[in-house]
Amino acid sequence: MNDQQDDDSNNSGLGDTNKEDTEKIHQNFGMERKNQEDNPFYWQPGHRLNDNPEYEIEKSLKAGGFGITYLAKDEKGKICVIKILKEYSSEKFISKKQQRDLRQEGIRLANCRHPHIVKVNDILFEGGKPCLVMEYIPGDNLCQIVNKQGILSEKEAIYYIRQIGKALIHIHQLDPPVYHRDVKPANIIIRSDTSQAVLIDFGIARECYPGEPIDLTAFSSFGYTPIEQHRRDSQQGPYTEVHALAGTLYFLLTGTQPEDSIARADCVLKGEKDPLKSPKGLNPKVSNAVDIAILKGMAISCTSRPQSVQEWLDLLPKPESKKTAKSSPSQHNPPQRSRPAPVPPPIPNPPVIQPEKLPSSPVTDWGLYVRTALMGAGVWLIAIALFYSPSIANKGALIAVGIILWGISLFWKNHSSLGQKILQHIFSLLSSCLIYLFLNFLK
Repeated sequence: MNDQQDDDSNNSGLGDTNKEDTEKIHQNFGMERKNQEDNPFYWQPGHRLNDNPEYEIEKSLKAGGFGITYLAKDEKGKICVIKILKEYSSEKFISKKQQRDLRQEGIRLANCRHPHIVKVNDILFEGGKPCLVMEYIPGDNLCQIVNKQGILSEKEAIYYIRQIGKALIHIHQLDPPVYHRDVKPANIIIRSDTSQAVLIDFGIARECYPGEPIDLTAFSSFGYTPIEQHRRDSQQGPYTEVHALAGTLYFLLTGTQPEDSIARADCVLKGEKDPLKSPKGLNPKVSNAVDIAILKGMAISCTSRPQSVQEWLDLLPKPESKKTAKSSPSQHNPPQRSRPAPVPPPIPNPPVIQPEKLPSSPVTDWGLYVRTALMGAGVWLIAIALFYSPSIANKGALIAVGIILWGISLFWKNHSSLGQKILQHIFSLLSSCLIYLFLNFLK
């Protein structure tokens, strides 16, 4: 049986190594750790940039195929975003010409001022690696929004797509034009408390003269990148961004990542059906016009697509008028909770007033005519009975009939008040007296 060695090698946890080897390993590990701390892809919160000490790292935001993005703050405490371009990470040395070209590119990107494009404030070099300093946009990206709340309505999705479309048209019209090359839901942020869509992540944006081939083989995003962007030295143009924008709308309306363009092209070359499912097949609420627009925008061949973003946007339903758009609330922002309006005190019921029964119009009240006739007949009968009393045997009967007619005329369908009825009696008696006197005068 071998004796156990009496040394400290096993205490290091590094196996059967002697003390000298252990010290070298610890030294190398310390150097590697220091290299990682200075490496832009291993920055930790609180790290202050060596070549640009005015910036301090807050936290890592995301890492992808094109680089890593950090949330940082400058010496004034203003929050910003720093993106390290991964395409240059493997290069130990970037030439002065490359640095000049990259700085010019940063200046051009900084000049791409548009409300729906993230502001690129500067391009700096840290450890020889190029870094973009950009505006920080608070909010969720469209991929996060769909994952949280589900697919968007056609109206809301097109509202965001049109905003990004206008941003792409703006950079395409620059001289020379600039192309983003990585349009996708994750690179479109809806600014907090607004309905403003902002296109971010210009890490692989490039200027390009029309028809000039671009070597960007490695830069692609599943489902959104068109076939020409996968091929080395292929010609690209606005139609390249059309594919990505149409693919983004596809995802917003279906919640499904579109099929990869390489897989689609392989199927078509084999004589098989294009595996890309129509948006309407996944979501029946998608209108025919939008379904056709998306499929045209995502055509495999670039010549089969609309050749500009504006041409593709024209295939979508027209936006509402400004007046209607202002009156409608944002669909993305949750409605604000409002306090209930105070309940007003109850209004007391007004006293019920019975309408006064007014005498009917003389034009339509036939009872008035009848009463007048009866009153006249009664007065005349009484007057004749009194005036011609010697020659009339039934004088009492005439007086009785006259009084009855007179009474009927005063009370039948007579809606007058008691005072008015008394006045009518008085005027009737006066009329009888006047007739009696008139007949006596004639006698």
